[in-house]
Amino acid sequence: MSVLKNDDVFKQTMINLKNAAMQWSFEKLNTVYDDPDPNSLPSQTDNYNYNPFSGSIGSPFAEYSWNTGIKGVIHSHFNGHLSIFSPQDLKDMYQKMLYTQVTDDFFYGVVTHSGTGYILQIKDRNAFIQFGNKYLADDYDFSQFEIDNFNEKYKIKTGNPVSLNELGFVKMMDKLNVGLNVYKATDLTFSDYQKLDYVNSQVKPSNCN
Repeated sequence: MSVLKNDDVFKQTMINLKNAAMQWSFEKLNTVYDDPDPNSLPSQTDNYNYNPFSGSIGSPFAEYSWNTGIKGVIHSHFNGHLSIFSPQDLKDMYQKMLYTQVTDDFFYGVVTHSGTGYILQIKDRNAFIQFGNKYLADDYDFSQFEIDNFNEKYKIKTGNPVSLNELGFVKMMDKLNVGLNVYKATDLTFSDYQKLDYVNSQVKPSNCN
C-alpha cells in the first residue's frame, strides 16, 4: 500500500476512474503491470504501466485481456452499482490467483459512484483460493453465494448506505475467512488509506504506514 499511495501516476489513474464513475453509465477499467523503466522523480513517481478498457452504453461492463505478469486491476462502479466490491469482483480476483505466476502482491481496486475507493490485497493466498473453490468456482455456487451470503446474510446491496455495505463486506471477509485485506481510501485523492477490520461487530479502521 505504501507503493500505491505514493505513486503519482497511480493516484491520477484512480482519480480518472472516480471521474468516470461519476460521469458515465458504463465501466472503465485498467489492468496494471510493472513498468520496466519506472520514474521516481518528485511528483512523477510511476511504477506501473496501464492498459485501459471500457464498456459502452449498449454493453456497460468492460471486457478485458490480461497475462500472468499482471500486478493489479482497477475499475469503476457506475451509478446503480455497489458502493464496494461486488461478487463478480471477488470472482475475477480469484480467477487470477489460480495462476501461480500471478504474485501475492497483486491488488484489486474499485472506485464507485457513491464516492468510495477500496483496494483488496492478498493476506492468505491459500485461504482465498479455498474460499473461491467453495463459493466462486462454478455458476451455481457463485449464484448461491451472491444471493444467500452477499445479499441476504451480510446485507451488501445496491441502494444501501455506504456504511452498511462496508460493515457487511468486512464482516463477511472475517466470518468466511476470505484471506484478503481491504483498504479504504481516506479521500478521493488516493494519497492515503486505512485498513478495515471487523472487531466487536464493528468496522475498525487502522492507518497504513
